[in-house]
Amino acid sequence: MKFVFLDNIDIDYTVDTPYRAPLGGSQSALCYLCEALSAAGHEVFVINHTTTPGLVRGVKVHSFAGDFTEAFAPAPDAAIVLNRTGWAGQLKPVLDKATRLILWMQHADDQPAVQALADPTERAQYDGFAFVSEWQRRRFLGGFGIDGTLTGVLRNAIGPSFAGMFRPGEPIAAAKAWPASLAFTSTPFRGLDVLLNVFPAIRARRQGVRLKIFSSMQVYHDPAGADPFKALYARARAMDGVEYVGSLPQPELARELRQAAILSYPSTFAETSCIAVMEAMAAGCRVVTTDLGALDETTDGMGALVAPGGDMPAAFADACVATIDRAAGPDSEAELRAQVDHMNRTAVWSVRAREWVAWLQSLGQ
Repeated sequence: MKFVFLDNIDIDYTVDTPYRAPLGGSQSALCYLCEALSAAGHEVFVINHTTTPGLVRGVKVHSFAGDFTEAFAPAPDAAIVLNRTGWAGQLKPVLDKATRLILWMQHADDQPAVQALADPTERAQYDGFAFVSEWQRRRFLGGFGIDGTLTGVLRNAIGPSFAGMFRPGEPIAAAKAWPASLAFTSTPFRGLDVLLNVFPAIRARRQGVRLKIFSSMQVYHDPAGADPFKALYARARAMDGVEYVGSLPQPELARELRQAAILSYPSTFAETSCIAVMEAMAAGCRVVTTDLGALDETTDGMGALVAPGGDMPAAFADACVATIDRAAGPDSEAELRAQVDHMNRTAVWSVRAREWVAWLQSLGQ
C-alpha cells in the first residue's frame, strides 16, 4: 500500500528526530508508525514542516514548502491527517477518488483543534477516523455524531528504544535502583506540580526514596527561554531527593527508566492514550497514576490508579508508598516480567502497522 501522512504542526522534524532529540507523543508516533510500515514493505511519505527533506529510515519526507508531487502521483491508498480538523474541505477535492482521507486524532474531544468536527460538512469529507483508545472514540462519537462504522481504535505503542530492554530470563527487579527511584516523564502541565507537592510526604514515609524529573516543553521544540514552567523546575531542583533532568531523546530516557522503579504520574490531564505510561511499563517500571481519560485502558490492569478529585494528592501519595512496598515484595520479579512481556508482545509498532493495514482494508466492506 501507499501511505501519505500530513502533519501541519509548526515543528521541524523528520522520522529520525525522536532517536536524537525530544519530540512530542503524536509526532513520535507518526515517525515510528511510518518506519514500521516502510519496514513491512509499504511505500510511505510524510509531508510536514521539515527543513531537511529526503529519504529517512525508509520514509520519504517532504516539506509543505517544497515539491511533494510524487506523494500523490500515483495516487496513495490513504492520505492520513494527524491532529488537524478544518482542512478536509481543501484536501478531499484534490485527492484521487481511490485515495481514502483519514483523520488520525490523538487529541481529546474538548481541545480547540478538533472543534471543526461539529460541522457535518467537515465530517462528511473523511473516509475514516482513527482514534488511539476506546475512551477517546466514545467521546468523539457522543460529542460530534461521527459515524461509528468509519472509526477504528489504532492504539499507540512503545518507541523502539523501549522494546526488548530485558532479554528473556534477564532479571528486571535487580536492575532497579534501591531505595526506590521514582520518575516523572510527561509534560510539566500534566501534574508535575501535584507530584512536587506530595513528594516530601512520600520521602518522609519511605526514607531514601528519590525522584527524577524528565520533563520540559522542549518536546514541542519551544525555545528553552520561553518555557513558562521554569519556576516549577527551579522548585524541583531545590527539593531534597529530587533531580531535575529535563526532556531527553528516547534512547537516553530508556536507559534512565531501566533503573527507575516507579513512574509517578499524578495526571491532571485527560490522556487519550499516554505513550509515557506505555514506555515506562516496557522499561519495567510500576505505574502510579490517576483514573482519568484513557489511563485505565493504557495500564491494562497493571497500574495503581487513583481517583481524580480533591482527595487525589493524598491518595496518590498513599498509592506511591504502597507501590514502593510492593516493589520490595516476593512477587516483584514475576509481576514485572509479566508486564514487560505483555508490552513487548502487544504494544510495538510492527504490530500497529499490521493493524493499520487491516483496518484500512476493512473500511467500506
